Amino acid sequence: MRIGANEDSLAVEKNCRQVAHDFQRTATGQSAIPLANELQEVLLESIQPGWDGYDAVPLSIGAYQDTLKFLRLLPTKVTQPDIVPEPDGCIGLEWYHSNGNTFIVSFNGSEILAYAGISKSQNKMHGIQVFNDSIPEIILFHLKDILGMSIQDG
Repeated sequence: MRIGANEDSLAVEKNCRQVAHDFQRTATGQSAIPLANELQEVLLESIQPGWDGYDAVPLSIGAYQDTLKFLRLLPTKVTQPDIVPEPDGCIGLEWYHSNGNTFIVSFNGSEILAYAGISKSQNKMHGIQVFNDSIPEIILFHLKDILGMSIQDG
């Protein structure tokens, strides 16, 4: 056993490594390893209560799995997001465009995602969507709008 690691954290780390291994490629064939590795690091740094130095809730394996599944399903032309642990135990994906547009998708591990964004023209969007086997169309629509690009595969 590693110093400072308890059985629970070692079990979570083992599970994370297996899930990351299972999702090494995106649905479009791109390598997902850099994002999978970054996501795994975020989880491992945020699995203890109070990981933020305050009262943050540990990130859940479910949030990790939903986030990883979403990343695998992203069309190839979508800019890679920043992966951010949230103090309520969720995992956020954040996109920032140089024109001031921002879009965030948050995963809580229950196959429900929340999203919010604001465009340069101050148009605001937000909502909650069920997330099963595909990225909801409304999310793709807002990503296209916020990033100012076509995001079809290919």
